[in-house]
Parts: sequence; C-alpha cells; structure tokens
Amino acid sequence: MSSSPPALAVCEQCQKTFSKKANLVRHFQNIHGAKKSEQLVLCPLCHVAINKKLFDSHCEEDHDLIINHQHLSFTNSKGEFYILRVSQFEENFT
Repeated sequence: MSSSPPALAVCEQCQKTFSKKANLVRHFQNIHGAKKSEQLVLCPLCHVAINKKLFDSHCEEDHDLIINHQHLSFTNSKGEFYILRVSQFEENFT
C-alpha cells in the first residue's frame, strides 16, 4: 500500500497542497500568474505560501500575531551575532 507524502505547502488561492515549496512556487507562477520576481514565503504556522510583502498582514489577520522587526548591524559579524543569539536563546528557553 503506497501512501502519498505529507503536504508541506498549501496554495493560498486554491488550497492545492504540495510536498515541496519549489512545486508550489511553479504552480503559483503557472496557474495564478505570479511573477518570477515575486518572493513567496511559507508560513510556518499554516504552511500557506504567501507573497513576502503580505506576510506580516497574513500573520496578523490569520494568526493574531504581530511581527516586530529589528534591523541590527554588527561590527564583528560572527562574534556579536553569536552573543546576541545565545542571549535570545537564554531569554526564551531558560
């Protein structure tokens, strides 16, 4: 008995499911007329592919989440970034 692979991505317009994001992107371009330059992101909560520009509003409207963005710059990219990530991990998981 063969079973189909689990769906990892869902088309936001027609709810068709795909096992690979690349297949979803190709479907979105061919069927729904998305431009190749459009960047699609996969929502980690509902696995819907959404235009990157609309992702924040998707999270707010569909998941009641507000995305806060931070723009950081590091003089010592590896060392300072590592210290930041360790402190974030400790805040969230300890």
